[in-house]
Amino acid sequence: MIDLIPVENHAHAQSVVDEATAHADAHRAPDGLGYTDVYVAPEPLVPLSLRAVSLSTLASLLGAPWQRIPRVTSGYSSYREDLPNAYAYSDGNHVLYGSHREGLVTTLHLHPGPPNEALIDLLHALGQGLRLIVQDLWRDQVVDLRSRQATAEYVRGL
Repeated sequence: MIDLIPVENHAHAQSVVDEATAHADAHRAPDGLGYTDVYVAPEPLVPLSLRAVSLSTLASLLGAPWQRIPRVTSGYSSYREDLPNAYAYSDGNHVLYGSHREGLVTTLHLHPGPPNEALIDLLHALGQGLRLIVQDLWRDQVVDLRSRQATAEYVRGL
Protein backbone atom coordinates (compact mmCIF):
# COMPACT_ATOMS: atom_id res chain seq x y z
CA MET A 1 0.00 0.00 0.00
CA ILE A 2 1.14 3.52 -0.73
CA ASP A 3 0.18 5.83 2.15
CA LEU A 4 0.34 9.61 2.20
CA ILE A 5 0.91 10.58 5.84
CA PRO A 6 2.07 13.65 7.80
CA VAL A 7 5.78 14.45 7.59
CA GLU A 8 6.02 14.22 11.38
CA ASN A 9 5.95 10.44 10.86
CA HIS A 10 9.15 10.37 8.76
CA ALA A 11 11.41 8.56 11.23
CA HIS A 12 8.67 6.17 12.30
CA ALA A 13 7.72 5.48 8.68
CA GLN A 14 11.32 4.59 7.87
CA SER A 15 11.45 2.19 10.83
CA VAL A 16 8.18 0.58 9.62
CA VAL A 17 9.66 0.13 6.14
CA ASP A 18 12.81 -1.39 7.65
CA GLU A 19 10.74 -3.74 9.86
CA ALA A 20 8.56 -4.79 6.92
CA THR A 21 11.63 -5.51 4.79
CA ALA A 22 13.26 -7.57 7.54
CA HIS A 23 10.01 -9.44 8.13
CA ALA A 24 9.67 -10.23 4.42
CA ASP A 25 13.26 -11.50 4.29
CA ALA A 26 12.71 -13.70 7.35
CA HIS A 27 9.42 -15.15 6.09
CA ARG A 28 9.94 -15.89 2.41
CA ALA A 29 8.31 -19.15 1.40
CA PRO A 30 10.79 -22.00 0.77
CA ASP A 31 9.86 -22.12 -2.91
CA GLY A 32 10.35 -18.34 -3.19
CA LEU A 33 6.69 -17.74 -4.08
CA GLY A 34 5.06 -15.72 -1.34
CA TYR A 35 5.60 -15.57 2.40
CA THR A 36 4.96 -17.75 5.44
CA ASP A 37 3.71 -14.90 7.64
CA VAL A 38 2.07 -11.50 7.17
CA TYR A 39 3.46 -8.19 8.40
CA VAL A 40 0.80 -5.79 9.67
CA ALA A 41 2.10 -2.25 9.55
CA PRO A 42 1.27 -0.07 12.55
CA GLU A 43 -0.76 3.09 12.19
CA PRO A 44 1.20 6.35 11.81
CA LEU A 45 2.05 8.01 15.12
CA VAL A 46 0.66 11.31 13.82
CA PRO A 47 -2.61 10.61 12.00
CA LEU A 48 -3.65 12.49 8.87
CA SER A 49 -6.89 13.43 10.65
CA LEU A 50 -4.90 16.01 12.67
CA ARG A 51 -4.58 18.04 9.44
CA ALA A 52 -8.41 18.45 9.49
CA VAL A 53 -8.64 18.28 5.70
CA SER A 54 -12.21 18.13 4.47
CA LEU A 55 -13.19 16.18 1.37
CA SER A 56 -14.08 19.46 -0.31
CA THR A 57 -10.63 20.89 0.49
CA LEU A 58 -9.00 17.74 -0.89
CA ALA A 59 -11.09 18.03 -4.06
CA SER A 60 -9.96 21.66 -4.44
CA LEU A 61 -6.32 20.68 -3.97
CA LEU A 62 -6.66 17.94 -6.58
CA GLY A 63 -8.21 20.23 -9.16
CA ALA A 64 -10.54 19.72 -12.11
CA PRO A 65 -8.82 16.68 -13.70
CA TRP A 66 -9.58 14.63 -10.58
CA GLN A 67 -13.17 13.46 -10.40
CA ARG A 68 -14.78 11.90 -7.37
CA ILE A 69 -15.76 8.28 -7.84
CA PRO A 70 -19.36 8.23 -6.61
CA ARG A 71 -19.40 4.75 -5.08
CA VAL A 72 -16.58 2.86 -3.36
CA THR A 73 -17.07 -0.85 -2.76
CA SER A 74 -15.07 -3.75 -1.41
CA GLY A 75 -15.54 -7.47 -1.77
CA TYR A 76 -14.41 -10.67 -3.36
CA SER A 77 -15.64 -12.87 -6.20
CA SER A 78 -19.19 -11.69 -6.93
CA TYR A 79 -19.81 -10.25 -3.42
CA ARG A 80 -19.67 -6.44 -3.13
CA GLU A 81 -20.27 -4.15 -0.19
CA ASP A 82 -20.60 -0.35 -0.23
CA LEU A 83 -18.09 1.49 1.95
CA PRO A 84 -19.94 4.59 3.18
CA ASN A 85 -16.90 6.14 4.89
CA ALA A 86 -14.62 5.69 1.89
CA TYR A 87 -13.84 8.12 -0.92
CA ALA A 88 -11.88 7.95 -4.15
CA TYR A 89 -10.78 10.40 -6.83
CA SER A 90 -9.27 9.60 -10.21
CA ASP A 91 -7.76 11.57 -13.06
CA GLY A 92 -8.25 8.61 -15.41
CA ASN A 93 -4.73 7.29 -14.77
CA HIS A 94 -4.24 7.32 -11.01
CA VAL A 95 -6.51 6.90 -7.99
CA LEU A 96 -6.29 8.63 -4.63
CA TYR A 97 -8.53 6.98 -2.07
CA GLY A 98 -9.06 6.55 1.62
CA SER A 99 -11.49 6.93 4.46
CA HIS A 100 -13.17 9.89 6.08
CA ARG A 101 -15.06 10.61 9.26
CA GLU A 102 -17.90 13.09 8.95
CA GLY A 103 -16.30 14.55 5.83
CA LEU A 104 -12.77 14.90 7.26
CA VAL A 105 -10.03 12.83 5.61
CA THR A 106 -8.57 10.19 7.94
CA THR A 107 -6.45 8.22 5.44
CA LEU A 108 -5.08 8.90 1.97
CA HIS A 109 -3.60 6.25 -0.33
CA LEU A 110 -2.33 6.18 -3.90
CA HIS A 111 -2.96 3.58 -6.57
CA PRO A 112 -0.67 4.84 -9.36
CA GLY A 113 -1.04 4.38 -13.06
CA PRO A 114 1.76 5.07 -15.52
CA PRO A 115 4.24 7.68 -14.23
CA ASN A 116 3.67 11.18 -15.58
CA GLU A 117 4.49 14.80 -14.82
CA ALA A 118 0.93 15.50 -13.67
CA LEU A 119 1.32 12.98 -10.84
CA ILE A 120 4.68 14.48 -9.88
CA ASP A 121 3.12 17.96 -9.78
CA LEU A 122 0.12 16.79 -7.76
CA LEU A 123 2.05 14.78 -5.17
CA HIS A 124 4.55 17.60 -4.74
CA ALA A 125 1.71 20.12 -4.28
CA LEU A 126 0.03 17.86 -1.70
CA GLY A 127 3.38 17.40 0.02
CA GLN A 128 3.93 21.12 0.28
CA GLY A 129 0.36 22.12 1.05
CA LEU A 130 -0.40 19.40 3.59
CA ARG A 131 3.18 18.55 4.65
CA LEU A 132 3.03 14.91 3.58
CA ILE A 133 5.37 12.03 2.93
CA VAL A 134 4.84 8.74 1.13
CA GLN A 135 5.29 5.48 2.99
CA ASP A 136 5.42 2.83 0.26
CA LEU A 137 5.60 -0.69 1.63
CA TRP A 138 5.57 -2.18 -1.88
CA ARG A 139 8.83 -0.47 -2.81
CA ASP A 140 10.31 -0.13 0.70
CA GLN A 141 10.53 3.66 0.42
CA VAL A 142 9.75 6.78 2.42
CA VAL A 143 9.65 9.94 0.30
CA ASP A 144 9.30 13.54 1.44
CA LEU A 145 6.80 14.95 -1.03
CA ARG A 146 7.83 18.51 -0.13
CA SER A 147 10.94 17.89 -2.26
CA ARG A 148 10.12 18.08 -5.95
CA GLN A 149 13.29 16.18 -6.85
CA ALA A 150 12.53 13.34 -4.42
CA THR A 151 8.91 13.23 -5.61
CA ALA A 152 9.98 13.10 -9.27
CA GLU A 153 12.50 10.31 -8.64
CA TYR A 154 9.88 8.33 -6.76
CA VAL A 155 7.14 8.73 -9.40
CA ARG A 156 9.49 7.93 -12.26
CA GLY A 157 10.39 4.70 -10.45
CA LEU A 158 6.79 3.51 -10.15
